[in-house]
Amino acid sequence: MKIFLSFIGNNDCFLPGKKGAVISVLEQIQFDKAYLFYNHEKYLKHGAEIQRYCGKHFPKLKIILHQAPALNPTDYNLLYPAMYAAVKENLKKDKNGEYTISLSSGTPAMHSCWIFLVKGGVINAKMIQVSIESGISEVNFNLDDFPEIRQVKNIKAEMTRLSRENQILKNELGKLDFDPIIGGSREIINIKEQIKILMNTDIPVFIYGPTGTGKELVAESIHYNSFKKEKPIIKVNCGAIPPELFESEFFGHKKGAFTGAVSDKEGKFKLSDGGTIFLDEIADLPRVMQVKLLRVLDSGTFTPVGSTKEERVNIRVISAANNDLRELVKNGKFRQDLFYRLVNAVITLPPLSKRQNDSILIAQQIISKLNQKYGKNKILSKSAADLILKYHWPGNIRQLKNVLETAHIYPGEEIILENKDFFDIEPFDIEPVEQFNITIPENGIDLNNEVLPRYYEAALKTTGGNAAKAAKLLGMKPHAFRARLKKNRT
Repeated sequence: MKIFLSFIGNNDCFLPGKKGAVISVLEQIQFDKAYLFYNHEKYLKHGAEIQRYCGKHFPKLKIILHQAPALNPTDYNLLYPAMYAAVKENLKKDKNGEYTISLSSGTPAMHSCWIFLVKGGVINAKMIQVSIESGISEVNFNLDDFPEIRQVKNIKAEMTRLSRENQILKNELGKLDFDPIIGGSREIINIKEQIKILMNTDIPVFIYGPTGTGKELVAESIHYNSFKKEKPIIKVNCGAIPPELFESEFFGHKKGAFTGAVSDKEGKFKLSDGGTIFLDEIADLPRVMQVKLLRVLDSGTFTPVGSTKEERVNIRVISAANNDLRELVKNGKFRQDLFYRLVNAVITLPPLSKRQNDSILIAQQIISKLNQKYGKNKILSKSAADLILKYHWPGNIRQLKNVLETAHIYPGEEIILENKDFFDIEPFDIEPVEQFNITIPENGIDLNNEVLPRYYEAALKTTGGNAAKAAKLLGMKPHAFRARLKKNRT
């Protein structure tokens, strides 16, 4: 098997009037597989361009994008161990491959490190260089006076890399120590810049974005990069707490405060003291609960249920929703005073369809975690990558994860996807509410216990399929509504 290795950068795809180094090599030399290394996520865009081009012109060529991260691509002390680890990982997959390395892409330090890897015996490979004037030529260091390069043990190289990167991380202020947000698109870069600005302040942050775009990850990134990172971040799904349990869940209770309170319980605010409380789905919080939340946010104090002693907390508030709170305020569904207490700074997350070049990087990260989980070593097929780039992802990252996890269970070294694997969910195919011709009997109806199946469907239609809101319309608890809806549909 003939295998090509190269870094990718800004000039390796297409330039005005000519083709970049990587495309030039792949057009002139036939390979079975190409490992394209990237040092930073921003180069995934160029990797995706190369994948699309090769998918059209060289359909048999398998393109694999592989990260070889070093904080500084010109620092030999960091770059060599990163490249060493990446090469050794790929050698495990293709032990008997016939390797060719391009020295023309990447930084001068990368070129030198390739030479060190080949002459040090880490990888047996032919080295080539590409230029407009002379085309492709082989690079040969079979010289009598060329110094011998000694190979070190794998574990020692990895320890050296980790030690150096750890030291640089400690010295580089302004970097994100905890960065779970994957992507190199302009939108994601802007979000990371916002996090750097906001992370060491105490002002409330509101995260707005469609379901499945990673609002919780952004909240975690803000917290774990802040001066509060040694304290907890407590996450609360505001749409899942029944109104009657709101005070107990948020503020805690004392033993005997109500039936079932068999012991003291600390609420979410007490648990997050000194740290961060993340109020997810804040738009689903009923107005009666909004008032109680506002009081504690204004004063920083609360009284547990069944107690007469007021308690004080020092917390940072981050909230999130997939609804535009401004519209809810205009419609009278969200308190204006609470809006101004929560929305000091806004981070808006784009849908995955608006950052398509990131989708491959996110997919590879998901596959890497699935490989670790199931003890596999699968890679994304070129056809699957092409489908991922073309698809519009209405379910965003959560849908991408579900699609890949399902595909991962099937046999084979590659993850294969077909159009039928992308389950688009259309709105509920039910009649409009007014066509149900619902009548109320003279003796009335108990909405909590006797709601007819058509009322469930009518409520769902009214709320666009939102079960929590449909339950509220019928005066029911969300879990009871979902259980009865399921029972009536089976």
